[in-house]
Amino acid sequence: MAEQPNRAPIKPTPLDVMSTWLFTEPTAGATKRPNFRVKVIGNVPRFVVKTNVPDDKNNGRIDFNMDVETFAVIMHKIEELANGGDKGYDVEYVDDFIAGKKLDKPVTIATVKIGRDRSNGKIFIAVLGYNRPKIQFFFGPSKFHAIKNSDGSELSEAEVSNAYAMGFVKSFSPIVYNLLCSEFNPDAKNVAKAPTQGGGFGGGGNQGGGGGNYQQRNSGGGNAGGGGDFGDVEGFGDWS
Repeated sequence: MAEQPNRAPIKPTPLDVMSTWLFTEPTAGATKRPNFRVKVIGNVPRFVVKTNVPDDKNNGRIDFNMDVETFAVIMHKIEELANGGDKGYDVEYVDDFIAGKKLDKPVTIATVKIGRDRSNGKIFIAVLGYNRPKIQFFFGPSKFHAIKNSDGSELSEAEVSNAYAMGFVKSFSPIVYNLLCSEFNPDAKNVAKAPTQGGGFGGGGNQGGGGGNYQQRNSGGGNAGGGGDFGDVEGFGDWS
């Protein structure tokens, strides 16, 4: 059997610093904490959840790939919540090209849910996949930090979460936008080729990284199947 060529190692970025990740308590039957990461891979922003649930599919990884506008929209909606809003949102990642195969109809690969927990007022984000663990991550300080009023009194959980959700938006937005420029890969499959001699433009290939054509916009709407029913955003309040 011929040896497989070694892949070039992925260059670490500021987003790989573990203190930038969100964590939550292990799920039932697990010992490791799940984590939520923001990434830029192959010119594409994405959210990545590592469930750390034993025997979970895809080694416990759930990816939500985005174009830059969708990333900006999600950050904007988190900012709305951080400013005191309480309306939750679902954002779906839909594709009809999976694992190198063209499907008959689009399916929902993953769903981002953002909202405010009814019981404690904290803001959360979750990345959900079909038949995958449902794990929410709250915006708030790590165990190494705390924020209080100047008189030493405690802030409410909602106030703290609002502040850290805003911190998430204000810190991650410029980092992602910078990496999309500084780490741009002109050879990636999602980059349109240079004009040919006859004046035409070469086409970009299918989007790499799991989900071929999601960057091609569909203005026609229509419901995507296969995503499963995750219920109401506010239903996460039962998990706190």
